[in-house]
Amino acid sequence: MRIVGVAIAVWIVIFCSAAFGALQGIARIQEDLKTGRISYETSLLYRTYSLFEPSKLPPEYRDEGRFVKSGTSLASEVRAYWSELSPSAKTVLSAFYSRPVLPESHLSESGRFCIHYTRSGRDSVSPVDSDGDGVPDYVEEAATDFDKAYALEVETLGYKEPVHDGIAGGDNDAWDVYIRDLWGSRVYGYTTPEHRAGPGYGYTAFIEIDNDFEDGYPTQGSDALGITSAHEFFHVIHFSYYGFGGLEWWMEICSTWMEDVAYTDVNDYYSYLSYFFDFPEQRLDKKNNQHEYGATVFAHYLSKRFGPEVIREIWEEIGASGQSDMRPFNRVLSRWISGGIGAAMKEFAVWNYYTGSRAQPDRYYPEGAYYPEIRIKKKHIVYPAEGEGTLEHLSAHYIQFSETQDKPGGLLLGFDPEEPNAWWGTLVGLSPSREDTMWAVEDGMGTIVAWDAFREIALIAVVTSPTGYAFRYAYNGTYDPTLTDKIVPERTSVGQSAPNPFVLGRGTGTMCVPFELAEWCTVTFSIYTLQGVLVHHQKWSTLAPRQYKDLARWDGKNEHGRSVASGIYLVRLEVQSDSGTVEAVRKIAVIRAE
Repeated sequence: MRIVGVAIAVWIVIFCSAAFGALQGIARIQEDLKTGRISYETSLLYRTYSLFEPSKLPPEYRDEGRFVKSGTSLASEVRAYWSELSPSAKTVLSAFYSRPVLPESHLSESGRFCIHYTRSGRDSVSPVDSDGDGVPDYVEEAATDFDKAYALEVETLGYKEPVHDGIAGGDNDAWDVYIRDLWGSRVYGYTTPEHRAGPGYGYTAFIEIDNDFEDGYPTQGSDALGITSAHEFFHVIHFSYYGFGGLEWWMEICSTWMEDVAYTDVNDYYSYLSYFFDFPEQRLDKKNNQHEYGATVFAHYLSKRFGPEVIREIWEEIGASGQSDMRPFNRVLSRWISGGIGAAMKEFAVWNYYTGSRAQPDRYYPEGAYYPEIRIKKKHIVYPAEGEGTLEHLSAHYIQFSETQDKPGGLLLGFDPEEPNAWWGTLVGLSPSREDTMWAVEDGMGTIVAWDAFREIALIAVVTSPTGYAFRYAYNGTYDPTLTDKIVPERTSVGQSAPNPFVLGRGTGTMCVPFELAEWCTVTFSIYTLQGVLVHHQKWSTLAPRQYKDLARWDGKNEHGRSVASGIYLVRLEVQSDSGTVEAVRKIAVIRAE
């Protein structure tokens, strides 16, 4: 049984405040690098000191209580820049990024991992040895967890087996894991790329992890050991595809996502989400030891929307092309969605609005109710309203427009970006029944009719360009009391389910059943097999009279989140009101694409 870690809810308050304050030192280093006060080499030295030996930092760069989660990103940067470093810098940095020397080792049951450890000194592991086989329990548990990581990431998810390092670290060809006391560095672990491997772009690598995961870690004990094993071994895989730097942001997004794939109930990644949801204006590929961990939701979006294999395909494309910019992402995503990375960014920005109290787990993030809500740039309550903003590539702003139910009408929106081809805008409305509606912003204009039907309305402004840093826009919103086109259907009716057949496969969306309500109703939407087995169920207790085009939707998965088998299914929609009950049953063919 795994040791239960510290409660995430409590840690979010303590951990985030410590990390934000602590990383001001890193921010100062990065700012001085940007302004030319220090060189890139000096910035690598200072960031290394910040992580491993803060006492060596100049006073203006010191901070206490920092927590960075993984040191892999910095280790990757150092390796990528190694040939450009001065001899003196190489001497200093070698002390931090060379393989540790520990007196004992233990091979995992599969023989794939060699766990190095000591029983004495600061790096010592607990001496507890429950089975009396001479190997400490903690070492055996680490070996088991790394074997599990291999089984999941290579055998189940299909990533290529990482490059072996020969006899480096011992007289076996296993991947080396070194157990040390890392709490002083405030990281769970890190993976260091070591040697160029073969003719491609890969590197060998070794791993270091903490010796007990106690002290002040957000997640502790066995839970921390498990997620760190999954996280850091995934980095070994990353370096096997590409080890030349520039992708550290994507590496951390992916490894933090992999933790949740391997240990779905631990949810350590919740601790970092505010780094992303509080700063939607920061570009997707930003790396500052905070943003990249919160931006793990991008991998969650990709995996839910297209399937987990899309993340593997991106790594395979990176490894084949040797490119560390957005081109591999665009080529792969273009196979799944028309428009590639830009189109995915549009959807991703919308998904990020539907978290917290707005969460719709069936359509967006399954765990979205536990995520922070996106930070709103501006809330307008007085009209006419106007504003402006500047964004980097692959980022977004969220602007809300409020209405009052005693003031019927609608909203006319003007959206004026300086570079229209680099932008996408949409208006979203969330009704009291939690149904979401979207209106396109076309030719710089958007219109919302009968805005009093929605509890909140927002403009999502998204930069879809994969490059660039100063995209400016302006907007204005005007209240129009004549936009009250509330057409109430004459009768309650249920339309045909579409698409039919419903093909489950790459980039598949949802099947929807449109319906119209002539009065306030309770609506139940169910999917059954021909044998009467329930595979999907939704119920809305208070829906207003109007048209509903895609509220009743199904993604082809059963109640356990697995895609159903090919076959014929029964789609049942029941509408109950004071006037009686309307029931419609439709047949739909489901085809699973190979």
